[in-house]
Amino acid sequence: TMDASDDGQDSRWLLQLLRKMDGGPQMYLGAEDIETLRAFVGGYHLALLDAGLNGSERILVEFGEWLAATDEGRQLKVPPNAAWWYVIPRIDPSAKNVRTFYRLFRRFLVETGRPPL
Repeated sequence: TMDASDDGQDSRWLLQLLRKMDGGPQMYLGAEDIETLRAFVGGYHLALLDAGLNGSERILVEFGEWLAATDEGRQLKVPPNAAWWYVIPRIDPSAKNVRTFYRLFRRFLVETGRPPL
C-alpha cells in the first residue's frame, strides 16, 4: 500500500508544477503528448538539482506502479514496475495523451490519499 507521507516534501515541486500546468499544458509544453511532458518534467527536475534544491520524482514512480495495477494496466499486461511514460501511451496512443495522464494522475492522488491537484 502507498502512504501519502511516502514522498514527503520531496515531490511538492512536482505537484506544484503539474497543478500550474493543469488545464493548459500546451502553453508550457507546446504539445500535449507524454514524451514532451516527460522531457519537460525531467529538465525541470535537473534544473532544481543543478540549483542545489531538493526534488524527487518518487511520486511518478509510484504513479507508474499504480497504473500497472489498474484494470487498463492489467489488460495491457504492463509490467508492475513500468514507468508512467511507458504506460500512458499504451492506454492512450493519441497525440494529446497528456489529458489521459492528468485524468489518471488525479485518480491516483485520490485513491492513494494524497491532496488533489
